[in-house]
Amino acid sequence: MSKYNWTKLKRQFLTGNYTTLKSFSIAIGINYNILRDNAKNWLNEKRQKDDKTTAKILEKSIEKEVDRNTRHLNVWDKFLKLGEHLSFDNIKEAIKNPYGLDNLEKLAKILERVQRGQRLAEGLDKPKQPDSNKDNPIVIHYIDAELSESDIEELLDD
Repeated sequence: MSKYNWTKLKRQFLTGNYTTLKSFSIAIGINYNILRDNAKNWLNEKRQKDDKTTAKILEKSIEKEVDRNTRHLNVWDKFLKLGEHLSFDNIKEAIKNPYGLDNLEKLAKILERVQRGQRLAEGLDKPKQPDSNKDNPIVIHYIDAELSESDIEELLDD
């Protein structure tokens, strides 16, 4: 009967932060030569597992980036849709109406925040040190909530 549970030790090596069999043998207190004789191909299996893990992380990172850019494009589409419905006369009327002017100012601020968020997300700008809470970067889902389809329709109906 074997003195060591090699299946358990292999799992421990493959899932641990060990880079060599030598460092693993020292960490668990097994003679290196005994471990080496019983751990054939463990390093290759660990490299393959690490390569798969790295590939999955990279894939998730790319998916997240694509999702973020898609959400930014959706917000831009909302602004374009709103802009297409606003004529010069509608803008002049909105300026005369205090509520309309407030809505235009809100839209301008939201647009500015979306642009800043996109530039920060793309690494084109460095984040400012916020002087107050209003200067913190805006999360895109907050913007989506602030400018929903119903808000656009409401602005168009007014």
